[in-house]
Parts: sequence; structure tokens; C-alpha cells
Amino acid sequence: MYTSKKIKLINLGFYNAKILIFTLLSLFLTNESLIAQPVYNSGPNITPFPIKLELSFNIDRSSNIYFVVWWGNYNPIPALDAGTLKWYATHPTYTGAPDRGSISYTGGLVGSDYLRTINGTFQPINANTTYTVYVVAQDISTNLFSSVYRQVVVTPPCPPVFLLTGFPIPTVCVNKGQMAIFTIELPDTDPLTPGKQTDVNKTGIFPGTTWSLNWGDGTTNTYTSTADNDIPTDINFFTHTYTTASNCVYNVTLTVRNPCGETSLVTYPIDVHGRDQGDGEQGPPQAPQAIERPGQGQPQESAGRHQVPGGEPVDARAVGDAHDAQAQGKERQQELLLSSQLSLLSLLSSS
Repeated sequence: MYTSKKIKLINLGFYNAKILIFTLLSLFLTNESLIAQPVYNSGPNITPFPIKLELSFNIDRSSNIYFVVWWGNYNPIPALDAGTLKWYATHPTYTGAPDRGSISYTGGLVGSDYLRTINGTFQPINANTTYTVYVVAQDISTNLFSSVYRQVVVTPPCPPVFLLTGFPIPTVCVNKGQMAIFTIELPDTDPLTPGKQTDVNKTGIFPGTTWSLNWGDGTTNTYTSTADNDIPTDINFFTHTYTTASNCVYNVTLTVRNPCGETSLVTYPIDVHGRDQGDGEQGPPQAPQAIERPGQGQPQESAGRHQVPGGEPVDARAVGDAHDAQAQGKERQQELLLSSQLSLLSLLSSS
């Protein structure tokens, strides 16, 4: 009897030991599996902008990250698993999504914040549109996947084009042959914050923004932005020399259109002095006008000379020249007076 009970106790001990070993082994394997999967220190997160998305994350180990962007609120049944998502992200001929791709997160990137801009590889990312973004990470050494991440976002509406433009004064006066300068500047989009702030989502100047500056005399300069808040800086774009003054006043028009459809159009008149000789506005040369002398019945031909009643004929061009000289003399007097006033103010301020 005693021997039988002893055998049963020994068997029970072996049985419990097997259970304990199996349990510990299962926990060990489970823990190893969890440790072998990529672990996000932060993210993944999708931030929407009018014509782009930003994917950000931070992972604890070397991994490959796969992402796909679909239109609308995309949630298929059955749900996408990691392997299927990887296929969509990497298949060379799949173009059924606006954007997709993979990221090699290795070396010095590991443990650091990563940002990927999604502009739309196959179709552009549009403003005021709903998108669904799927993301999954795969450990490079074990090939184990993280959980599949899904986020639905809505891009903001397209902002209007916001710029500071113009000439030094609203209506510019230049002489023919002199350079006119059109000024373009980014505004301060947040005046309450110290320093000049130029938020692209408030200026509306995105990559692909087109510029057209029409000087009104048949000359048009063009430019296309290649980055956020990229404005024309080439002197050949915003300067122009008028070689004709046939119209006197030219309308200078700047048209700026961003990729999501907002357009800004401004027009400034510019006065160009130095009228061209023989312009069409002057009209063709006129034949001498017949002017009747007082007391005579027959008209006489006059080419720029007019009869003054009771006196000798007067040359009209000479009179005009005299008037011009008088006007120039007055202008010179005004310049001297202004110069004297400035000198006086300078002396008073120094004393």
C-alpha cells in the first residue's frame, strides 16, 4: 500500500513539473515574440495639410515601414493584414492608391523621430479631401510585423495666395530706358509671435505655384515655385526696362496660382515718360492749316506761324519753347528751395 502511494506521488510530481516547464516555455516564447516585434516609441501619426500628408514615427529597432494611402474612409472586410498591406505598398505595378511606399529605418535613424512627406506619387493629394492611411512595421532581423495601423484624415481647404506686392509707390513714374522694379515679399503670417512667421498654409505658396508678371508692353516673365514659400528672386523676373513710351501708362499685372486652385491677381499702373517720336497716337503729319488774317478775305498758308491781330506773325514753336524754359526754371527754383530747407534742418538737428 505504501509503495503504491509513493509511486502515485512521484508520478504526480513529474506531471506537475511538465506543466510548469511547458508554462514557462510558453511564456518565454511569447515574450521573445513580443520583443522581436517592432515597438513604436511614438507614432505612427498622420498629419494632413492642404496638398500633402506627413507620416511621423519613432521605432526602437531596425525595421522596414510600409504605408499605403487610399481615398475616402477605406475599411475593407476582412481587415487588411500585415502581409497584404506590404504587398500593396511594394508591388511594382499597383497604382490603385494616390501614394504608397516603404521606408528603410536603420542605422542612425533607429530611436530617432522620423518624418516622411507624402505628396501623392500616383495621384496628387488634394485639399479638402478624405484619405485613409495604413502603416505597418517589420523587424529586419526576425521579419515579424507590428500591428497594422489605420488612420482616417481630412486635408484642410486650399488657402488663398497671400503676398505683399507692388512698386515703391502705387503709381510708378519712370523714364523710357530706365529700370522698373516690382517688389514681392512674403507676409508675416503671425504678427503676435516675435520674429517674422511665414506659415506656408497661410501664404498658400506651395511647390508647383505658377507666377506670371505681365509688364503691359508685350513682355511677360514666368516662374514656378519648387518648394514651400518659394518666391521669385531672380532680378530678371521682377525688373523690366521699357524701350517704348507709346502708351504712356502701362498696366503691370501679377498672376499667382497655387496647385490647389487659388489665384491672386494684382494690377498696378506705371507711367512711362519720354514719348516716342512719330507714335501712332500723335497721328500722321498734318497739312498746314489755313488761317485767315484779320481784314483780309483770302486765307493764307501757315506752317507753325500764327497771325496776332494788329501785329507781326509769331512762331508758335518759339512760344512753346519759352513756356518750357519758364517751367524748367520754376522746377529748378523749387529744387533749390527744398535743398536749402534740408540743409537748414540738418544744421538745426546737429546743434
